Amino acid sequence: MPYGICKVCGCTDNDPCSHPDYGTCWWVDDTHELCSHCADPDIANDPATEHCINQRRTSSRHRPDRPPVRPAENYQYGK
Repeated sequence: MPYGICKVCGCTDNDPCSHPDYGTCWWVDDTHELCSHCADPDIANDPATEHCINQRRTSSRHRPDRPPVRPAENYQYGK
Protein backbone atom coordinates (compact mmCIF):
# COMPACT_ATOMS: atom_id res chain seq x y z
CA MET A 1 0.00 0.00 0.00
CA PRO A 2 1.40 3.43 -0.87
CA TYR A 3 2.36 5.77 1.96
CA GLY A 4 -0.54 7.88 3.18
CA ILE A 5 -3.44 5.65 2.07
CA CYS A 6 -5.42 3.68 4.66
CA LYS A 7 -5.24 -0.04 3.89
CA VAL A 8 -8.78 -0.57 5.20
CA CYS A 9 -10.90 2.26 3.74
CA GLY A 10 -8.55 4.05 1.33
CA CYS A 11 -8.72 7.46 3.00
CA THR A 12 -5.90 9.99 2.67
CA ASP A 13 -4.91 13.30 4.25
CA ASN A 14 -7.00 15.08 1.61
CA ASP A 15 -9.92 12.64 1.81
CA PRO A 16 -10.25 11.69 5.50
CA CYS A 17 -12.88 9.83 7.49
CA SER A 18 -15.06 11.83 9.82
CA HIS A 19 -17.08 11.24 12.98
CA PRO A 20 -19.17 13.90 14.77
CA ASP A 21 -17.60 13.14 18.18
CA TYR A 22 -13.98 12.45 17.11
CA GLY A 23 -13.53 14.74 14.10
CA THR A 24 -11.43 13.64 11.14
CA CYS A 25 -9.14 10.65 11.28
CA TRP A 26 -5.39 10.60 11.89
CA TRP A 27 -2.66 8.06 11.28
CA VAL A 28 -2.11 5.50 14.04
CA ASP A 29 1.06 4.02 12.57
CA ASP A 30 4.37 5.42 11.36
CA THR A 31 3.84 4.10 7.83
CA HIS A 32 0.54 6.02 7.43
CA GLU A 33 -1.30 2.89 6.33
CA LEU A 34 -4.01 2.74 9.01
CA CYS A 35 -6.31 5.57 10.04
CA SER A 36 -7.69 6.04 13.54
CA HIS A 37 -11.29 5.55 12.46
CA CYS A 38 -10.55 2.11 10.96
CA ALA A 39 -8.23 1.01 13.78
CA ASP A 40 -10.89 1.43 16.45
CA PRO A 41 -13.77 -1.03 15.87
CA ASP A 42 -16.24 1.14 17.79
CA ILE A 43 -15.59 4.12 15.51
CA ALA A 44 -15.26 2.01 12.35
CA ASN A 45 -18.66 0.41 12.80
CA ASP A 46 -20.49 3.43 14.18
CA PRO A 47 -23.18 4.53 11.70
CA ALA A 48 -22.15 8.15 12.32
CA THR A 49 -18.68 7.50 10.86
CA GLU A 50 -18.22 8.62 7.26
CA HIS A 51 -15.21 7.02 5.58
CA CYS A 52 -13.47 9.01 2.82
CA ILE A 53 -15.80 11.98 3.18
CA ASN A 54 -14.70 13.88 0.08
CA GLN A 55 -14.98 10.88 -2.22
CA ARG A 56 -18.38 9.88 -0.82
CA ARG A 57 -19.77 13.38 -1.17
CA THR A 58 -18.61 13.85 -4.76
CA SER A 59 -18.72 10.33 -6.22
CA SER A 60 -21.66 9.27 -8.37
CA ARG A 61 -20.84 5.69 -7.40
CA HIS A 62 -21.55 6.27 -3.67
CA ARG A 63 -23.95 3.69 -2.32
CA PRO A 64 -25.46 4.44 1.11
CA ASP A 65 -26.22 0.75 1.57
CA ARG A 66 -22.51 -0.18 1.47
CA PRO A 67 -21.51 -2.52 4.29
CA PRO A 68 -19.48 -0.97 7.12
CA VAL A 69 -15.71 -0.83 6.85
CA ARG A 70 -14.09 -3.73 8.70
CA PRO A 71 -11.45 -2.78 11.26
CA ALA A 72 -7.92 -3.95 10.57
CA GLU A 73 -7.44 -7.47 11.87
CA ASN A 74 -5.04 -8.01 14.74
CA TYR A 75 -4.45 -4.30 15.22
CA GLN A 76 -4.13 -3.32 18.87
CA TYR A 77 -5.54 0.20 19.18
CA GLY A 78 -3.47 2.43 21.43
CA LYS A 79 -0.29 0.32 21.26
